[in-house]
Amino acid sequence: IGLLCNNAGVGVGVTRRIWELDRMDWEWLIGVNLWGVVHGLQAFLPRLMKQASPVHILNTASAAALIASTRPFVC
Repeated sequence: IGLLCNNAGVGVGVTRRIWELDRMDWEWLIGVNLWGVVHGLQAFLPRLMKQASPVHILNTASAAALIASTRPFVC
């Protein structure tokens, strides 16, 4: 393997306002968006480092990480 594409990302901002999310929502978001990348690295990096050839890892996020909610901020 010369290139590992490690991708994870989800969002919930489209269905609810950010301040309406409960702890379970935040744990799910962090579980996928952060720990998904960490688990991918832990699973593949030790094996890739044993290879004789160079290896590159590309960590990316889905579009959910790049798109802000279009709902207006209303108090």
